[in-house]
Amino acid sequence: MAEDITRPLDLLFFLLPGFPIYALIPAIESLRIANQNKGENLFRWKLTGTGPPIVRSCADITLSVEGSIVDQAIPDMVLIFAGNEPTQGLWPALLHWLKAADRAGCFIVGVDTGVFAMAEAGVLDDHLVTLHWEAIPLFRECYPDIRTTEKLYLVDGNIITCAGGMAVLDMMLEMIRLRHGDILAHVVANGFVYSRWRKANDSQRSRGDMLMPNNATAASGDMISTILQTMEENLAPPITPSELADRFNMSRRTLERLFRKYVGDSVGHYYMRLRIDMARDFLFYSDMDVTSVAMACGFSSHSNFTRAFKSVIGITPTEFRRLCRTDRISPYRPRTRYHLEGKP
Repeated sequence: MAEDITRPLDLLFFLLPGFPIYALIPAIESLRIANQNKGENLFRWKLTGTGPPIVRSCADITLSVEGSIVDQAIPDMVLIFAGNEPTQGLWPALLHWLKAADRAGCFIVGVDTGVFAMAEAGVLDDHLVTLHWEAIPLFRECYPDIRTTEKLYLVDGNIITCAGGMAVLDMMLEMIRLRHGDILAHVVANGFVYSRWRKANDSQRSRGDMLMPNNATAASGDMISTILQTMEENLAPPITPSELADRFNMSRRTLERLFRKYVGDSVGHYYMRLRIDMARDFLFYSDMDVTSVAMACGFSSHSNFTRAFKSVIGITPTEFRRLCRTDRISPYRPRTRYHLEGKP
């Protein structure tokens, strides 16, 4: 990344329909601010898509693009921004172009669900990757042989993966630092009024502390945080509350007491909401049939899953998917932290 800084770094932003504009803007603006403060074109970029003249974001904002990615020369770096249906619209010529870019040593950056395109192109073999924490369960279901982790971003050779959102800014600041030094990177960060510059291995989200009342001890917060993480890592199949209590060397009664005090819910009810949350992501992001979603989320049958889903969300899985497809549900991410707030 720091080699041959005597010429501008050429970047290509590849935008698939429904791309998250809130992640794209920090990426582009960080480059603009760097150029502006240096007084020269350190970075050059252009936008491309599946074809001209425009591409529509998830916020229903359209941007002009320069033709199709398959007609573009391979740049120094290509950044892939995809939408809420990440496996849709990935045609063979695109996958061939990404493979060629990989062979040429181009830095390929998957932002959030853009990582799905990289997986489909076969450029992630033997790489550890990250993407937005909500999309990780579906990615693991689709590509079980690709290792994932919940970090802000990862650099593995010429393969870079990023969680999206403000993690894009963290990633771009680090790229600017590596290429042009600490001072310029901090100038760009200050331009964003971004005082806390996070590192690649930082976690994407906090756990436990957001659930803790003000009078909770640090030990209680750490314990609940670890228990919640264990539950999220064992959704399919789920582990029983008794098995969970055994893992943490406490009685089932003590575990339930801790949950009632700090989470405001029973272990079983909270666990069910986590599994429904994952199922809702699968229905929203993928074309998996309802029975497959049920199995992936640890339900024994289609009927059990449908009853549980309706009891939490208020509609059946089939109705939820139909509403998504007819735009009666917002095109933004479906989660509303209902499993924390007690509401759908």
